[in-house]
Amino acid sequence: MTLTLAALRDARHILAARPLADHLAAEPLPGADIQPDADLATFARKTVKNNNHPSGSARMGHEGDPKAVLDRQMRVRGTADLRVIACAAIPAIPSAKTNAIAMVLGRKAAIYVGGDTQN
Repeated sequence: MTLTLAALRDARHILAARPLADHLAAEPLPGADIQPDADLATFARKTVKNNNHPSGSARMGHEGDPKAVLDRQMRVRGTADLRVIACAAIPAIPSAKTNAIAMVLGRKAAIYVGGDTQN
């Protein structure tokens, strides 16, 4: 919470400086009336989010997996010509950022859509 409070104070300092201050009628959030650290901490707990990378909402898996809605080529089961090419296809939430996974999914999808299903 110490870093969050410091970031809020730094943001206020930046927004109060010219030229930004010339373009703001008032502090948008949390508002100038929120001053004590305890009140800023309450605001932060209600509004600050983490940077998790949700995935798995359209799980890819083998034919017998009852939770998998996508086949191995990212096609939505039970539909024609519909694929999910996003991190939603990842069967489990990874412990790392999903950027590299997303690039691999895109590459594989390009191969599948192009017709080369052997790669």
